[in-house]
Amino acid sequence: MTGSPYLSLIVPAYNEVRSIRRTLAAVQDYLDPQGHAYEIIVSADGADGTRELVAELAGRVPVGPVNTIADIFADPHVRSRSMLPEIELPGNRPVQIAGQAIKFAGGPPPAYRRPPLLDEHRDEILAEIGLAATEPASLEQP
Repeated sequence: MTGSPYLSLIVPAYNEVRSIRRTLAAVQDYLDPQGHAYEIIVSADGADGTRELVAELAGRVPVGPVNTIADIFADPHVRSRSMLPEIELPGNRPVQIAGQAIKFAGGPPPAYRRPPLLDEHRDEILAEIGLAATEPASLEQP
């Protein structure tokens, strides 16, 4: 494969030594007829032999190295593909999250935002179902 792949797929694998070969074969069987360049990055902790098995498949199945979580965060390729976007939590606390694993060349970048705080959108949600913010006393938990 030359240049950037059309598709990058991250496959998390925790204790998957018995099924990873079948999983990768199924992914390859589906993607090969599509005619696009792709890569598969398998993330495993290395505790059960999954890393070694995936390394054996390299060259026959288009896979990348099997990485630990620390390896993933340090990998320049993962960073260049924007797979670990940073969002800001309340209190100006930046945190990295797992980004969109499937990306298509030329597609718009995904938008990431923090999860809502408890009751942050409550008034808007209640308004959508026809309740005023002052009405739902019966919806309050004791």
